Amino acid sequence: HCDARHVIGIRDRQGAFAEKIALPIDGAIEVPDAISDELAVLLEPLAAALRITTQVPIGADDRVLVVGAGRLGILVAQVLGRLTRRLDVLVRSPGRRASFSGQPVTCVEVPVGRYDVVVECSGNQAGFQVACRHVRPRGTLVLKSTYAGRLDIDASPLVVDEITVVGSRCGDLRAAIDWLSNADIDLSHLTFETFSLEDHAAAFEAARRPAPYKVLFAPN
Repeated sequence: HCDARHVIGIRDRQGAFAEKIALPIDGAIEVPDAISDELAVLLEPLAAALRITTQVPIGADDRVLVVGAGRLGILVAQVLGRLTRRLDVLVRSPGRRASFSGQPVTCVEVPVGRYDVVVECSGNQAGFQVACRHVRPRGTLVLKSTYAGRLDIDASPLVVDEITVVGSRCGDLRAAIDWLSNADIDLSHLTFETFSLEDHAAAFEAARRPAPYKVLFAPN
């Protein structure tokens, strides 16, 4: 949260589409050999999912809803499923249901009732509206997505129902490494597609589809 922060490819620093790039050494974190390169690319979004646990207390009997079954929503559900026995995930795509197979979650197409905690991971207006409708009075709404456009917000229900709104962004990469190293989370069912650098056009086209969890480049 430094006012003068620089972020590679995002804020005041060029991205990594170059043969060489200079990075500060204190920004490098060693990944243990026990974590494969494929799973290592998930450390940043996993850390973002774990960030919620440091911001919002969630008990075993708290009713929790995750809105959005994309890449981040899957990881958030995996993390929060270790904390509560009452976790629902809003899943509209039949293909996405397979991503939650064997996980301690209930996939719903239409949420029923209100929840103690709602985590908005869709990043769109429709998902935000669903999240607002289904958080209980004096409950907590966690905004986990960054939004490409502007949101139309009816602030009155948030005030009248005394909703706590929590912005949640990045997390601790070392905590994510511990989770993967200790097998506290199972990501083996997630699908990857790997391309050479020469096939970069096909890789970006694949990234537009919802099927692969991650599209990877294998530069060697």
